[in-house]
Amino acid sequence: MGNRKAREFVKKQELDAAWLQVTNQPRSALTNVIAPGIGRRCIQLILSPSFETGRAWEIREFRGEWRLFGSEIISDVGRPMELIGYSRLSIASAILESFTNRLLSISLPIATRVEGMDGADGVIYQLATFGDFFSEARFQWWSYPPSAWRPLADIAAEMIKAFQAARPLASN
Repeated sequence: MGNRKAREFVKKQELDAAWLQVTNQPRSALTNVIAPGIGRRCIQLILSPSFETGRAWEIREFRGEWRLFGSEIISDVGRPMELIGYSRLSIASAILESFTNRLLSISLPIATRVEGMDGADGVIYQLATFGDFFSEARFQWWSYPPSAWRPLADIAAEMIKAFQAARPLASN
């Protein structure tokens, strides 16, 4: 009995240390966070305004439950995007599943015609979907999406509103 409890204690310490590293170490926005019990990454949404702290959110699925995790952008504009933190946020699983299903049902071109390239400050948006194995699709636009991507951007705007209202859970 004592050995089992000791093994459980050591295992918990290892998990806690792994989670501490995930939440405290800067990482590329392209890096998949790997930690026990957080599930498979399905959607990533990034909001990076010029003069405010940017945010990144990931929808994950774990054993039929949909979960939301949030991070902060810590890199400067013009440098590869880096994130820090990874907090689980409180939002209904059904809402996350609905967003995911809606995004995955959209058909749109992967490239668009140039519709205007001038501007200064604004907001960079990124939305990525992740499939089986190593498949992913990532869309990025600045302030206003190409017209062909409007359905994607409309759902992203709904997601941002819902995710900004979500509050951290007590524990991940």
